[in-house]
Amino acid sequence: MKTENRDATSTLLMDKLVELSKTKPLRKITLSELLSEAGVSRSAFTKRFLDMQDVINSILSTRIIHNSWEGMTTSKDDYYLACVISFRRMLAYKEFILQAFKMDGQNNMFSYLTELSYENELGLLARMPGLELSEEDRMFFAHYHSEGCSSAVRFWLEQKENQLSTETFAASITEARFGALKGLIDKS
Repeated sequence: MKTENRDATSTLLMDKLVELSKTKPLRKITLSELLSEAGVSRSAFTKRFLDMQDVINSILSTRIIHNSWEGMTTSKDDYYLACVISFRRMLAYKEFILQAFKMDGQNNMFSYLTELSYENELGLLARMPGLELSEEDRMFFAHYHSEGCSSAVRFWLEQKENQLSTETFAASITEARFGALKGLIDKS
């Protein structure tokens, strides 16, 4: 995101993009269309965002993932709860996220979700008391978990029938994470 500026104009642009995506495929919404619908100038936009993908990423980081992981302890229960909160928010924005997953580009939704997950995981690993892993092992685990979790989230959201409940999905992600972490700790 270009800035962490969450002023009224940024909020309006994000709201309008979500609203427009309900009637038109996200990948077909142009910047000109968004600016016209929001009544915002191009210069006001560029002060806040780099491009349309930046708006999409901002929606993910400020409305869906935001605050789920902040201040969390490294306990399994806290991890599970943060997953439940994030996954519930993802369901609220499910159609928007699924459209964003279909967009191509260097900074696409999958890459951004993976990056956020990676940063969260590195932060959690750094705060785990008594965890004695090399920096290389920490980075490997964070990469491994963030890629796997992002793929699982995409698959979960794409399910039309028999979708796991938020709580069951959060429990499976939590168990996979802590099981893999235990394996890495036992190895070292």
